[in-house]
Amino acid sequence: MKLFLRLSFLGTAYCGYHVQENAPSIQKVLNETAEKVFGFPCDIVGCSRTDSGVHAEEFC
Repeated sequence: MKLFLRLSFLGTAYCGYHVQENAPSIQKVLNETAEKVFGFPCDIVGCSRTDSGVHAEEFC
């Protein structure tokens, strides 16, 4: 299944978009949330990476 999502987020509490082992990231939260919603592991792929603390008004 493929979905297109357009997201906004406040990145203050995150180390950036890309998954990091020992730090919270936007991608990690999206993957975990999608798994809860759909009931199986999901690998969310973003349009780019962000730095620590970066916010996004429209992120695909």
